[in-house]
Amino acid sequence: MTSLVQKILEEELMEAANALLPLHTLEQLRFSLDKLDKCLAWVGQPQVKSFQAALDHAGKVLTAKELLNHADVDVRVSVASCINHILRITAPDAPFDDERLKRKSSRFCFHKHGFDYDHDLGRIRWRIC
Repeated sequence: MTSLVQKILEEELMEAANALLPLHTLEQLRFSLDKLDKCLAWVGQPQVKSFQAALDHAGKVLTAKELLNHADVDVRVSVASCINHILRITAPDAPFDDERLKRKSSRFCFHKHGFDYDHDLGRIRWRIC
């Protein structure tokens, strides 16, 4: 990833994280979480030190009580997806290449808990069991 692309992605991460709190309308919150999730999906391992500040900030915002305990299940699932990305990015000594780890970790998280990522819709949805 070039330094220009990385700088833009870093700014997008900070902007998306800042848009989460204070809470706004449900639609705005879902939009901001989706934007953050997509930004995090682009980030690979390893990252330079300057990127760590953006990841730390996003992690702090995502673990706010208002988001973790949100009444809307889609918000909680999106928060979990973003946290999953941060864990993937910051994990030391990744056992798999970045693409394989992204596919496996997200598939495991979502399928194990009764929800799924719909690639056609581009979002997470509940599976009907």
